[in-house]
Amino acid sequence: MTDGLIHVVEDSTRFYESVHPMLSASGFAVHGHHDAHAFLDAVTVLPLGCALVHLTVPERDGLALLETMKRRGIGVPVIVMADNADVPMAVAAMKAGAADFIERPFAPATLVAAVEATRPRQVALPPSDNPQLANLLTRLPDLSGREREILEAIVSGQATKAIARRLAISCRTVDAHRARIRDKLGIAGLPNLVRLALAAGVSQTYQPADDPAFLRLVWSSAYESGHATIDRQHRKLFDHVNSLLAGIVGERPKGEVMPRIAALLADLEDHFHDEEKILRSIGYPDAAGHGEIHATLVARAMRMADDVSSDQSTLGDLLNFLAYDMVAKHMLSEDRKFFGLLP
Repeated sequence: MTDGLIHVVEDSTRFYESVHPMLSASGFAVHGHHDAHAFLDAVTVLPLGCALVHLTVPERDGLALLETMKRRGIGVPVIVMADNADVPMAVAAMKAGAADFIERPFAPATLVAAVEATRPRQVALPPSDNPQLANLLTRLPDLSGREREILEAIVSGQATKAIARRLAISCRTVDAHRARIRDKLGIAGLPNLVRLALAAGVSQTYQPADDPAFLRLVWSSAYESGHATIDRQHRKLFDHVNSLLAGIVGERPKGEVMPRIAALLADLEDHFHDEEKILRSIGYPDAAGHGEIHATLVARAMRMADDVSSDQSTLGDLLNFLAYDMVAKHMLSEDRKFFGLLP
């Protein structure tokens, strides 16, 4: 798994939407560029990793893009993609400096393996001691659920129209959210927003699977603490949430879904207990405060579960709280505060 950003240079929205979940599911942050010029402009402000470039990318074909990158000293490893490729094309791409050449269509495992193979040559995300980045990390929890969703879409390279269509809202509403996001995070300019958000580990937490209507929680390397027990339990919580998502999207009866919710809540309580014990053992100064946050989250989840059981609330509302507030958001904000202190 890499810490770098995967740049997808391709004018086909359909292709980008198909390749994004392939990479995100393996923990990669992904950003799309509709043509070569957009990519060349972006690499001056965005974190670097590697690039997936189609041979017939608009404005400048893949081979010409490789030559331009070499001339400008842009040291991003490039994986060239082509349809109905032949040997001369592959040879030309490799001579031009491509790290690899793959023919479309390809299996997810083929793509992930090609990206992983570029890891030694990748340029990682900026260090976390960046003061702007530190400021962003403290402000991210201030975003509402919808603002966070739109930020993740922006970071993934989606245009305003695409975001509006996916969320069934107007473009004007998306733009209003974007303005509020910049104000809350204290960041001027879209390129700076995207660069810092990616460095903070922001990516599309909710990703479409094979069925466009199905959503799932995707594990990111940004969630890793380096502590085996905590990371194992966090991943298990992600699996629980995805099981719930599958049940709700699949319109399973409430009587079948509620036991899954009870199992998730039980594992959350166990995890919180273990995490608090670990924090006390390392002398974390705010261990008590962190435990109070856990208690508040569990109490609210229990109340919401009771409301769902008595038909006073919906499964969707409860799942949104469990997936976003208790799992993803808590890990991205509160848990990050002690990651650097863990053995």
